[in-house]
Amino acid sequence: MIDADYTTLLRQAYGTADHYLMHSIEDIDKRLGKGYAREHPELIAAYMWTAAADFGCASIAKEFGEAISNLAETLGRGVADRTELLNDTIETGDTVGKAIDGISEDLRRRG
Repeated sequence: MIDADYTTLLRQAYGTADHYLMHSIEDIDKRLGKGYAREHPELIAAYMWTAAADFGCASIAKEFGEAISNLAETLGRGVADRTELLNDTIETGDTVGKAIDGISEDLRRRG
């Protein structure tokens, strides 16, 4: 669960962007030659976008996983089996929605 308020998250965003920028330049120059990043700002933008997207997706998957685990604990063992399905689903690249649909199906059968 994310406990920070929106003001804190906004302030952290600046630091995160600076961190991605610094690492993008270092990594691009290390791989492609000194000064290459400065000459190709589109690579810096792509690097930063990829890093931000990866973190965002991983954060969402983590939040979903924790929420579903909590739900499984609350509702009992039958749904707990679906938590493992969710983890497998995320690892294989299927949608989280499929796993949630499976949990919903279990709940309908129980209810």
